[in-house]
Amino acid sequence: MGIEEIERYINKELKQFKIKQYSKGYKYLAAAIYICILNEDAIENMSQNVYPIVAQKFKVKNIKRVKWTLENAINIIYRDTEINTLCKYFDIEIDQKLTVKFFVYTIVSKFINSKQQHTTF
Repeated sequence: MGIEEIERYINKELKQFKIKQYSKGYKYLAAAIYICILNEDAIENMSQNVYPIVAQKFKVKNIKRVKWTLENAINIIYRDTEINTLCKYFDIEIDQKLTVKFFVYTIVSKFINSKQQHTTF
């Protein structure tokens, strides 16, 4: 699967949630998801495997700033997106909060599952 196809998939998935496409949070989320699609093991330790790469890509000096921006983006999505949309997409209860890791993991898992469905007969 090519870079453009992965990017289209990520954008299609993120469009289901209320977050501005031009925001740093959206861009960082898309980058984090992309990194984890390329390397599924990266999600196990996002502080070591994902945040530094996102920071480097966007020329952010402090990795904690990347983490904060991602957490803020998830909070915005949780606040602004219809709760039923979130519950259905992430298979969560109404009062269950989302974490960056769970958000990224779910989208990466859906990507992997869709890729596997296309390769099986």
